[in-house]
Amino acid sequence: MKASLATKADLGQGPSPMCRALLAAMIGLVVLVSTNETARGESVNVSQEIANLQAQTDQLSKEIETLKRQVAGMEQMSKLIIRIPLPAPFHTDAAAIQISGIATAWVKVPTTSGPGLDITPIINFDLKNIGTTPITSINLMVSFYKPDKEVIGGGTLDLLDSNDAPLGTGMRQKVTLDYHSVGFPETRSAFALNADLYLQTDPGSYVLIDTCQISPSVEP
Repeated sequence: MKASLATKADLGQGPSPMCRALLAAMIGLVVLVSTNETARGESVNVSQEIANLQAQTDQLSKEIETLKRQVAGMEQMSKLIIRIPLPAPFHTDAAAIQISGIATAWVKVPTTSGPGLDITPIINFDLKNIGTTPITSINLMVSFYKPDKEVIGGGTLDLLDSNDAPLGTGMRQKVTLDYHSVGFPETRSAFALNADLYLQTDPGSYVLIDTCQISPSVEP
């Protein structure tokens, strides 16, 4: 009876030292395994980051090479542009231009707003070089306006440039200013109209060389 009570008392004192040691060893093993798994996962993440950085570096290298080629192309283009000669400034002496034989009228043209025909002014004249040297540039501008000075149309006409043969001294050229080179509002009837003719003497400069009245007659 005493022995049996002693055994129960011993059991009431908890696990033996050996059991406690075994339990501690098992807990340590679980912690070690968990630590190894975490380290392995972190190692995989670091490897992935390194791979991503390498891919980004490769992409940046390709973009840098592309930019280098573009810069080289632009430098080559700039060299070509520098070699292109700029157009020489021109000057046309207004005193060397003579206007004669001016004839005006209205002509019928297809309308753009429906059936029927509109009419627009037309100016024909002769232009003569009365100067002492050939003329290499002739740019004209016409301005149409009513008797009250209201401008209602106009346009420009490049008669002669560096690609054409010069107009020699004493030579004439027939000129027509019509709806092909003149902007004019749509109208079905003729009315009182004047026109100023300007000659471009220098880039950005025009000189009035003649004024005329548009005939009220409409050509068939």
